Amino acid sequence: SAVAASLWRGHFVALSRSMVDQSLLVNRVVDMDWRFGVTAASSELAQAGSTFLQLKLVMDRGAGQTEAATMELTLAQFYELLQEMEKA
Repeated sequence: SAVAASLWRGHFVALSRSMVDQSLLVNRVVDMDWRFGVTAASSELAQAGSTFLQLKLVMDRGAGQTEAATMELTLAQFYELLQEMEKA
């Protein structure tokens, strides 16, 4: 038990990096479609004139499979997502 724990501690960092690398390879963005919009009219006065971005990300799920994820973001949310993607 102590030997196994020692081996685990010794290889934990390498195993973790390997798992992250494999995850990034499988879940990588292979295509992106986007649309920028301005709300022209809304039942809520504060929404009129607000800007938004619609994104469609196509991700490689491995084994030749892809998956599309769509989202609508405010510009602030988009810039936050962009910062996170640049870090990866």
